[in-house]
Amino acid sequence: METLTDQAIGWIARRNPAKPFFLYFNPVAVHEPITPSKGAAGSSAAGPYGDWIHELDRSVGRLLDALDQQRLTKDTLIVFTSDNVVLFNGQGQPEEDFMRGSKFSGRVHSLLDGLGVKYVYADATGAMARYLSRNYRHWLWLEGAILIFDDLLAYEAGRFDRNWRACGAGPADGEKAP
Repeated sequence: METLTDQAIGWIARRNPAKPFFLYFNPVAVHEPITPSKGAAGSSAAGPYGDWIHELDRSVGRLLDALDQQRLTKDTLIVFTSDNVVLFNGQGQPEEDFMRGSKFSGRVHSLLDGLGVKYVYADATGAMARYLSRNYRHWLWLEGAILIFDDLLAYEAGRFDRNWRACGAGPADGEKAP
């Protein structure tokens, strides 16, 4: 992750400051295999997975610092998201896809920025294409408020569960909070 972060920061520094830019930064964290760096190992109380979350957090922080140093933060739209926001009937991305990625890639679409409105949606169907024909996440910014909503369509009737718990903390859908 450090090499990718270094490359992204270098690209930000070298880009033409007169032109808008799009940077897609995909550190593949925190997917299998869980491989925190030596510098992050042992940094959390949640084991290797938590250590890798710490490393991801530091990486994103370095990217945000690079934007600050280039005085780009004010005019930059940053979207930080997960590729697997739901489980379908208790199933996530098929295990056989873990090591080689998804058979169908996701995409970012419809970036709109004007008249006080910002909108973007991402198609994250790729990893879940076996179960879902549509797995879209929408972001809409209106007068300081950000609305985030998911648009899901499965091939068959079933149950959707949110996949938003870090390191097993917090209740799953249908569970009571501690």
